[in-house]
This record gives sequence, structure tokens and C-alpha cells, in this order.
Amino acid sequence: MGLLHTYLSDFFKKVTRDEQLIRLVHYKPSSGLDDPLSPTKPNLFGTTTYYNVISKKNFIRAPKATDLTEGGGICRICMYIGSSSRSENMKVYNQEIVFDVLVHIVDFEEKDSRSLRIIDRLTDLLQEEQITGVGKVRAARTSVPIGAPEGYIAYRNTFTFGATK
Repeated sequence: MGLLHTYLSDFFKKVTRDEQLIRLVHYKPSSGLDDPLSPTKPNLFGTTTYYNVISKKNFIRAPKATDLTEGGGICRICMYIGSSSRSENMKVYNQEIVFDVLVHIVDFEEKDSRSLRIIDRLTDLLQEEQITGVGKVRAARTSVPIGAPEGYIAYRNTFTFGATK
């Protein structure tokens, strides 16, 4: 198995197993006061809903948005490997990992700024953590608006980490 595949898999595991992030992408708010992180809402990781729906529609290992206009609105986090650049150490390079956060405006964004909550959680979860490769993850560019399907808002968030050659 190649290193890039390992790097992406390590980040995917970290992100898709975080209960707060799972709740943020899944629970639709009924109003601005309906908190997806409320202890009154059940945990989702490990449930049938998580394995049959959330892990397949809300977390994707590619920049995929073409299917979002079908059916009801959702939140999606697309994660994929970005570009790499040389570092001062010849045996290590800086590797980007990209997270596109796409949020349905009417069902989520208008009620509780869900995209910003997801971005904040991603940053808290990844920043300064040793997840894969060498060294700690650093935020390179966060909350950069990108094109989104109609009815959605989307932001690109890029993190870097040290990777070996």
C-alpha cells in the first residue's frame, strides 16, 4: 500500500470517528436553538445509521458534489490529497490534505451557521495533532469559499503535514 493512500486513510479514520463531527454533519436543526451536540440526541458512531448512511453520503474521499442536488439537503465533508512541496529536510516534504465542507443552505446553514461549526471542529480535531507522516498537522488555508451546487455553500480547508519520501 502506498504512502499517499495511508495518509488519506489515517485522516479519514480520524475525522469519521469523531462523534461531534458526525453529529454536525447529520442532525438537521429544527431551529437556531436545536443543538446537534445536545446530550439529548443519541450518539451515532457505530450505529446502523452511521454505517448505512452517514459514512457513505456525508464523508467522501474525493471532491464529489454532483449528487448533492438529488433529494434532501445534507452536509458533506470531502477529503483528498492535495499538492506537495519540498521542505528543508531532503527526506521529508510538506503534503497537503484538503477538506471541502459543503452544507445545504436552507436545511442547515440558515439555522445555525453549520458550515462554520464543522470547520471549527475540523480545525480543533486536526490542528497540532500527530495523525500520520511526520510532525504535526498545521492549517495552511481555511474557510476559502469555493463553487458549490445550487442550494449549497462550500468552503475549502487545507492542512499540511510532513510526509516521507
